[in-house]
Amino acid sequence: DAGFTLSGNGWNLQTGGGLHDTVQTHAAGVGDNRAAWDFDGLIVGPYRLHATWTADTDRATNATYDIYDGTTLVASVVVDQQQAPADLDDQGVWWHELGEFTIASGQLRNGVVVADGIRVLDPPPTIGWLSSTPHPVVEGHGLRLTANSVGDVDGFVTQVDFYRDADGDGQLNPATDAHLGTDTDGSDGYDLLLDTSGLVVGDHAFFAVATDNDSLQSSPAELLVPILASG
Repeated sequence: DAGFTLSGNGWNLQTGGGLHDTVQTHAAGVGDNRAAWDFDGLIVGPYRLHATWTADTDRATNATYDIYDGTTLVASVVVDQQQAPADLDDQGVWWHELGEFTIASGQLRNGVVVADGIRVLDPPPTIGWLSSTPHPVVEGHGLRLTANSVGDVDGFVTQVDFYRDADGDGQLNPATDAHLGTDTDGSDGYDLLLDTSGLVVGDHAFFAVATDNDSLQSSPAELLVPILASG
C-alpha cells in the first residue's frame, strides 16, 4: 500500500488472511525491525487511529505502536496481538482503536511488529460547550439547550442530537438515555426547546452530539442543569 514501508530483515509475507488477504509478520526482536505507515497532506486537527492484525497465540503480547506528528513522537500504544481487534468492523476486518491524536504537521507516522493495516479517520466534528436558558430552571417551564461553537474542519455538520441522562450514570448511552430531539438547521445555531414537565427535582445531565457529512460524531458536550421545584 502507498505509504507503507518495512525496515530490517526477516519479514514473512503471509497470504489468506488480514486486510487485502496479506499480512507481514516478524519474529520477536529488540525493536529494530519495523513496519511504518505514513499519511501525508493531513489538515490540522484530531484524527482517530485504528490498527488491524491477525490474532494468534504466537503473536506479540506487547506490540508497540509509535504515533508521530511529523518527526515528533506523540504517543506509544502497547497492544496484545494475541487478542483479536474488536472495536470497528470495516473493509472486511475488525480494527482496534489506538486513540485520537491531534496532528499539526500534516504528516502522521506509525510503526509496529505484526504489520497488517492502519486506518485514519478524518477529524470528527466538535462542539465547544453546551449551555441552557434559563439555568437553573423550574420544573414545568421551558428549557432551551444550545450547542455552542459547533464546527467541522474538513466538511460540514449535518445535525446535532440532544439527550438527557435517563439512567443517571453521568455518561452518554444513546441506547438507554432519552433522545430529546435533533436540530438539522445550523443557520441560526443548534438548539432545542425542552418541556421540563414531569422531570424529578434535582440535577439532570444533558448531552449534545454533532454529526458531520462523513457520518463522524463529536465527543458529547455535557451540561448539568438543576431542576427546581415549582411553587
